[in-house]
Amino acid sequence: MRNTIFCMAMLLAAPVAAEDYRIKIEEIAKGSSVTYMMTNHIRQTYHFEGPVAGGYEVSFWKGRGKGLDAGITGIALFNSDGRMLRYTQSGGKPVRYKPHNCFRVVGTCTYTATRADGRTREMGRRLVPTETGFEFEAFEITESGEKLLDGGHVTLDHMGMMQTLTMKDSSTPDRPSLEQERADYR
Repeated sequence: MRNTIFCMAMLLAAPVAAEDYRIKIEEIAKGSSVTYMMTNHIRQTYHFEGPVAGGYEVSFWKGRGKGLDAGITGIALFNSDGRMLRYTQSGGKPVRYKPHNCFRVVGTCTYTATRADGRTREMGRRLVPTETGFEFEAFEITESGEKLLDGGHVTLDHMGMMQTLTMKDSSTPDRPSLEQERADYR
């Protein structure tokens, strides 16, 4: 009986399940938006465009949002689990991820990123739950092994969107940290 109680207590104290790290994209209504201020002093807004063929579309805008500031920076397609399947830059250059870009998957997850010109990279992410969210590392898989790209710590809001992203020192110093400035869920 003591072992059963101990096991139950350990399960209750265990880190949040992997599915709790997903963006709850099916619950976020069309027209919702989330705005971030980045450490490079650039504001970025994610607009939820709603369901489309093959998933859910989210547009990324520089500034406060649609038509308000500097314009669109890209459009992403997410599956129903809130995992990114494709990202298209404003210039129309899509990158497709198979099975998805592995962000928010607990443990080690690998994927393929394929550009419009056919170039393919083998990539991966490692995610470890923390008390306030999760730590992650992103890496490229090369012939000589894993090449660390960057990493950081993420906290999430109730819909699974990032509240904060604190980047660690990385080989991509131009990748800024960010903090959620406003979430308008409809």
